[in-house]
Amino acid sequence: MLLKYFYRKVFDMNELVKTYEEVASLYKQIFEAYDIRVWIGALVMVVTYGYLLYLYSKGKIFSKKDNAIKRAKERGNVITAILESESFRERDGEAGHYVGAYEYEYNGKKHREVVVQTHPLPKRANIYYDERTGKIYSPLNNKGDKRKLFLVLIPPLVGVLVMMLLGYRG
Repeated sequence: MLLKYFYRKVFDMNELVKTYEEVASLYKQIFEAYDIRVWIGALVMVVTYGYLLYLYSKGKIFSKKDNAIKRAKERGNVITAILESESFRERDGEAGHYVGAYEYEYNGKKHREVVVQTHPLPKRANIYYDERTGKIYSPLNNKGDKRKLFLVLIPPLVGVLVMMLLGYRG
């Protein structure tokens, strides 16, 4: 008896049809609230964002430094830098920072690089160079590439541009 009652309550087709109609009505309201051009622009934005993330993950964009370090490792263009001085600086309300000065020699000249990180610095670190250009690439001072901000800015701009090209002025 209880099983029969439970079966009727859970699998009652009238209830399922009402639920489906409510969900369909909700989707219809959402899609009708905005112009089709807005939805096309949003779709283009999502696709653009996915494509940029794909290119970034494959190392096609914003990875010049990473690729240069990889090439230098393969060619054995490595210099050992030694930590000469280190200090810890506290900030009010923020995490402290370790500040260190590394010294290394390249092409007969001594160079000094100041590094700021949130964790203790190693006593020795590898620095890589490109013998063709003479550029030094250090994985220590990895402040981040400000151009990566374009990964966030470009997709909405492309989406808005598509909406405007389709004639949306809202």
